[in-house]
Amino acid sequence: LGRFGVAWSQEGRLGWVLPAEVMTRGMLGEEGSPELDAGSVDALLERRLGAPCQGCAHVRFETVSAIERAKGGPALVLARGRLPRVAPEAIDVAELTRHLQLGADYLARAVDADGRYAYIYDALNAKIDVRDYSIIRHAGATGALFEAFEELHEARWLTAGERALDHLARALAPAPFREGNDSGAIYLPDEDSPFGAIGGTGLALVAFTKHATVTRDPKYLPTMRAMGLFLVHQLSPSGHFEPYFPPSATPEPVDDVLYYPGEAMLGLLRLYGIDRDPRWLEAVTRAARYRLGITYDSERDRHRDYWFCLTMTELVRETGDASFLPRLAEIAEGTMREQDDDEAEMNERAQSFDALLRANPTGVALEAYAAMIALQRHLGHLGHLGGRALDEVALTTFGRRAASLIVREQFDEENSYFVKDPAAALGGIHGNPWGTAVRIDDNQHALMGLIGLRRTLRDPHYGEPKSPLGVVPLDTH
Repeated sequence: LGRFGVAWSQEGRLGWVLPAEVMTRGMLGEEGSPELDAGSVDALLERRLGAPCQGCAHVRFETVSAIERAKGGPALVLARGRLPRVAPEAIDVAELTRHLQLGADYLARAVDADGRYAYIYDALNAKIDVRDYSIIRHAGATGALFEAFEELHEARWLTAGERALDHLARALAPAPFREGNDSGAIYLPDEDSPFGAIGGTGLALVAFTKHATVTRDPKYLPTMRAMGLFLVHQLSPSGHFEPYFPPSATPEPVDDVLYYPGEAMLGLLRLYGIDRDPRWLEAVTRAARYRLGITYDSERDRHRDYWFCLTMTELVRETGDASFLPRLAEIAEGTMREQDDDEAEMNERAQSFDALLRANPTGVALEAYAAMIALQRHLGHLGHLGGRALDEVALTTFGRRAASLIVREQFDEENSYFVKDPAAALGGIHGNPWGTAVRIDDNQHALMGLIGLRRTLRDPHYGEPKSPLGVVPLDTH
């Protein structure tokens, strides 16, 4: 599909579909793997043929597709209906800054007057889809806006983020615990579920603590402490997090969700950074040590536990506990190995849409690379695993490669050429490489990865022992 078109031939007439049109006309769907909409292809072929098909012959032909550059210069040749990948070595601070500004502007524009996001934007048809709104992803996107503000100081990002944070604060609910110090706890309930996920409260804490860090405003500190009480209540003495809280019913036994414990731990650890109550650090340490010993459903899950990875990088900095380093090395090596395999498949299947990498998981992996670069600078080493050096050079090389894949999925001045409203789509990052739907968490994870890599490239001392990073204690007096 990336290079070959398909045509119908009948009585000297020709109906055709170009390979670039398969994506630009939305003929591949948005969910799962790309599936060709044969009905749409046939309808276009027949329309161009100019008559109903009566025993047409199918013809396959090779094409070259190109678009003019937005600011002049040589035309850009398309592959699979898309722009070529940016060379990884071209991913520098300036390039990261451009894409970060575009992405954060998109997220800020997506926040309405009530603080809700345009949750999914169908760029091809210029329509907003608000079905199945995820307040958990709302929390994550809001934290990303504050991180972007911290990095580039654009006031409109802070303003939009504060509207979204106010909406998040209104969504919190009391948890009716009556056990000792847990009374007064609050949590983030799901809008589409009667059970509150610990991951949602964890990500809400990440957003609130980053807001407090960039504004130095302690007004939400009681709220953050109440969320901390909820997460501590959900943690067993062994260190296992109960993934869901039922406010009014007892749920059926449920499996753990891969990312929820890491999100809860990171929220508590960031709370400890703001509010130096030893309960928060003790809970994180207990949960993290428990997680070192769990059995994962798959090897891939084991090295893609990225929220836990972020927690461990910050916990090692905070406590000096080196027992987490082998696990961090394992995640780094597994992520690099998978990225090598995925990129090899992408190159081998050069005309296949389903061999392309998604921006969302690639962004999370990039954020992990950046966090490990900062920790490597702090410690001076991360070690070796599988014959691979896990040093700053290797992590940066893989990080640049990941970033070059992410930015290709962002609508900018050139690759938004086919969408209905290019200005509205500008900066949005679509999750499926064969689709055009922009979901807020696709932007969130991509932005967090780009921010992390930018920090390590712009400041060679970022992450060193005297380098400030993360959250800063509030002066509450």
